[in-house]
Amino acid sequence: MKLSYSVEEVERWRDRVYRRSSKAGIRGEQETLRFINKVGFCLTFQSPDVELPNLWDAVMGRNGRARTSNERNYYLSYAWEIQSILPNHNSIYLGKIFKRRPSVISREYFTYFYALTARTGSVDEYKREFADGKLSPAAKKILDVLMRQSPMSSRELRTALQGKLRTAIPGFEKAIEELQRKMFITRIVGEEGKFTAMWAPIVKVFPQEVRKARTISSDAAREQLLRKYFENQLVTSIESIHKVFGWAKKDIYRTIGQLIHAGVIVPSKTADGSRGRDYCFVN
Repeated sequence: MKLSYSVEEVERWRDRVYRRSSKAGIRGEQETLRFINKVGFCLTFQSPDVELPNLWDAVMGRNGRARTSNERNYYLSYAWEIQSILPNHNSIYLGKIFKRRPSVISREYFTYFYALTARTGSVDEYKREFADGKLSPAAKKILDVLMRQSPMSSRELRTALQGKLRTAIPGFEKAIEELQRKMFITRIVGEEGKFTAMWAPIVKVFPQEVRKARTISSDAAREQLLRKYFENQLVTSIESIHKVFGWAKKDIYRTIGQLIHAGVIVPSKTADGSRGRDYCFVN
């Protein structure tokens, strides 16, 4: 059993998982869906402080960011391209989960993320969250509208909220981000060729997954998520896990212990030679 990996070996592993070493990136909705289902959860763009697979590397089929004077146009072109190949409707979850960055989660792993919210998924649950001070007034108003009619575009949603007053809704974008982060709403891919955000309540888009999440404990959910994370990363640390998932350290240590006991991971020498302890996936 190998207990230590060099930085180069770890990067080669991630090159394969992220598809960033491919000569040709993924193309089309079905290939994109297969990639998302394989990695379980990922970002849409690269992020310097969140180590996860991302659709940018998988689509562009090469390692590294665009390094041209037209970088902004390159990113814009990519944003349109990714819009056209994202699976439609409820094949995936789209929202801002990891460090408030655009994230994609497969239906299978969405269940585990939702289990960590400790909510039942009842249609009126958001009202209780608001009454308990866990949801902002703007977020509650948005859900009031979406529970009556969805999906709705951001423009349609703003219009419905404004009503006859025709005044701007304060905190709209912040509330939309809050609802994504707390897993109350998901983004639905709009019509082909139209870069339009469509929003719908999670309880309407993923009813089966929400029901299944009720039967999964937080410990079991974290174990499944961390198992996949190690499979994607090969080697990682407590600090990296905390940065990506935002879990309390005591919960991370408990889950690490569960995975060691199950033979999924083992303590590893630190890949880059720095102080501290890494853990590696048993493959």
